[in-house]
Amino acid sequence: MTQPSPQPTDQGPAKILVGYLATPSGSDALNLGIGLARSWNADLEIAMVVPHSEAHSGTYPHTRAHETVISRKLSTWLEDALAKVPDEINATGRVVSGSDAARSLHRTAKELDCDLISLGTRGGGLLRRFSIGSSANTLLHSSSIPVALAPPRYEAPERISRISCMFGTLSGSHELIDTAIQTAKKSGSELRLISFLTQEDAGALNQEVSHKVLENVEANANRYLAEQAKQLVDAGSASTEIVTGKTVAEAATELEWNDDEILLAGSSRLATAGRVFMGPRAAKVLRTLPIPLVITPALEKKDESEEAGE
Repeated sequence: MTQPSPQPTDQGPAKILVGYLATPSGSDALNLGIGLARSWNADLEIAMVVPHSEAHSGTYPHTRAHETVISRKLSTWLEDALAKVPDEINATGRVVSGSDAARSLHRTAKELDCDLISLGTRGGGLLRRFSIGSSANTLLHSSSIPVALAPPRYEAPERISRISCMFGTLSGSHELIDTAIQTAKKSGSELRLISFLTQEDAGALNQEVSHKVLENVEANANRYLAEQAKQLVDAGSASTEIVTGKTVAEAATELEWNDDEILLAGSSRLATAGRVFMGPRAAKVLRTLPIPLVITPALEKKDESEEAGE
């Protein structure tokens, strides 16, 4: 089984599906899609989901002949969204009909062979904290395609300059670390490997940070990935960091984040093979995260007592 990953493929340009609404949340999703598309040389598919009774399915732009008031409005919203996409990015807008927005977006992403679904979140106050809507929540617990979440008021960067991957001392981080390394290599972004240690483990730390992180990569993934990570570190294309705390969420608040950075996280060990499932610890990290979060699907059946990457 091939692990879905949010990165360019050898088979052609990556495709990113943007779940769009003519709202601030929809703009956030679009801006994230634009930033990722610039970095990964990807095409954008901008999709709006409307109920069956109001749907006028089709791709945009198209002729306005015989349009109803509703279809004209949808056309205007999509054309406005497409106008925000830089000329160097191939983008298509479409209206998708369906009674369930999450299922309709997922079905469309599968039909179009998309590599990632970009979604916005609702603002949670002055601190720009994430508040997940029902559609995003459903996809975060069922999608077979990586899901990216943009924080409120997100602005599209020129490119994604750094990809961070935070993993713990538990086994099961193999797919997450592999995806982070391969995505960084193919996109040319810097990789930051962040190893989470409990306060007790950190107290006994007597090694150089880089050596300890790479040692943890090998312990939680394998020697091959550790060697790839070391090559990137030696070449100056990757950095290493150790964070400590009582919980992963607590440790994440101590990290510094760049505006043009994304964080990759693995699915919970409760995930069905090949599906995204954001666990409670990742959800806690998300609430205080100022940058986009990408959740990747699980590859293998997990032990239900733990969570990957945490």
